[in-house]
Amino acid sequence: MRSAKLLRALVFVALFVLPLVAGISPTSAQSPTATPVPKPTCQANAKTVNYWHGLTGPDGNFLTKMVNDYNSSNKDGLCVALSNYSWDVFFTKWLSAIAAGNPPDVVTYHINEMPQYATLGAVVPIDDLVKQVGIDMTTFPDVQQKLSMYKGKLMGVPLDVHPIAMYLNTDMAKAAGLDPTKPPADRATFLDWAQKLTKADGSQYGVCFGAANVQSFRVWYGWLAQNDAKFISDDLKTITINSPAAAETLQFGRDLIAKYKVAAPDSQNPDVDFQNKKCAIHFQGPWWITGYTGTQGLNFITAPQPVLFKHPGVWASDHFFGISK
Repeated sequence: MRSAKLLRALVFVALFVLPLVAGISPTSAQSPTATPVPKPTCQANAKTVNYWHGLTGPDGNFLTKMVNDYNSSNKDGLCVALSNYSWDVFFTKWLSAIAAGNPPDVVTYHINEMPQYATLGAVVPIDDLVKQVGIDMTTFPDVQQKLSMYKGKLMGVPLDVHPIAMYLNTDMAKAAGLDPTKPPADRATFLDWAQKLTKADGSQYGVCFGAANVQSFRVWYGWLAQNDAKFISDDLKTITINSPAAAETLQFGRDLIAKYKVAAPDSQNPDVDFQNKKCAIHFQGPWWITGYTGTQGLNFITAPQPVLFKHPGVWASDHFFGISK
């Protein structure tokens, strides 16, 4: 019963996360001053449920606020205690806690990681549980339904879908004589905007693109898809990341910095660069929306990632609720 109440509660919370994902559509955002998120509080005599996750960006703060709201108002007799770890230590701590006999009750990780941790026995099937609490998995997109299964068993419930989109500083666009209601959607227009948004003195660049940053790799994965390039052949026997199509996409990223000079050569954190108005166009996921809307004076819209190669393509993943062993 406790697990059923918990899953129902967490899915209820998840429904409030979905507007963050919906925010990937082109809507404008004003920028109030950020408000610190308080630590979780619990009602008297509530049973504690330990929930671990790795949402260390602004989305983690938003989740904390939602859990606080649940803890102070729910009638389930539960209190969700959050533990937030960076992804590079999350999985080691999780497996260590299982080995020590003191695992979390619930975890949020990525759906593509589920088969590995299901194989290790770190999560348990929840087929009966979702039926008990009335979750209809057919309401999720087909690909999420498929990826939620492992060896015929349901191993969790999706929290979101988080694709990479384009963030555009509307004030910078207007100052450059560009119309932010018509953001660039193709390669030629994108490069034209990037050049017009770049200042010769280096005080402002058109594109936020870190030379060495995980976010740049996610953007690149989308470009690979746009150019029909892959890491490995469909039969899983041949490495194909050295193909001309793949090399073309990587060269384009280099050209933004070295040839077109529309991205800073030494950027290490494009998220903060966009936040500090050092660059105008940024490719990022929906987990940063609340961080940017909470930045004073930062006005922006989001729009689909431009088609820079053959056809639309974008990197995306899925945060995933699982019941820990």
